[in-house]
This record gives sequence, C-alpha cells and structure tokens, in this order.
Amino acid sequence: MQRSDACRASTWMGSVLQVALLALLPALGNALAGVAAEFTRTTPARLSLALHFAAGIVFGVIALELAPRAFGGTEP
Repeated sequence: MQRSDACRASTWMGSVLQVALLALLPALGNALAGVAAEFTRTTPARLSLALHFAAGIVFGVIALELAPRAFGGTEP
C-alpha cells in the first residue's frame, strides 16, 4: 500500500468516525430524555414549555435556512 493510499484510508476512517460520533449526540439526547420522562410528571406548564421550545427551533430553521433561499439571497 502506498503512502497516499494509506492517507486516503485514514482520512476516510476519520470521516466515518466523525459521522458516527455526531450521530451519537441525538441518540444519547433521546435516551436521556426518555429516562427523564419516566421519572418526572408531565404538567401542562412543562408541556407548554416543551412545545414552545420546539416551535422556536422550527422558526429558527426557517429564518436561517429557508427564508434567504425563498427571497433569493445568499445561502448561510
């Protein structure tokens, strides 16, 4: 195996490892949220807070990603 082949294989494995580690973040977040949901009560105030938080994320995605494209601006 030549040095350039080894370098490409190393770069490829680094990319795969990076993607795998980044994919673990939402998986761990879901697992922790599931455990937290088992041990806490869902009150109307907590449900409202969670829904408002989710709506804020959706509006943020629209503002940062979709609106500039819709108005013909540059991409972020």
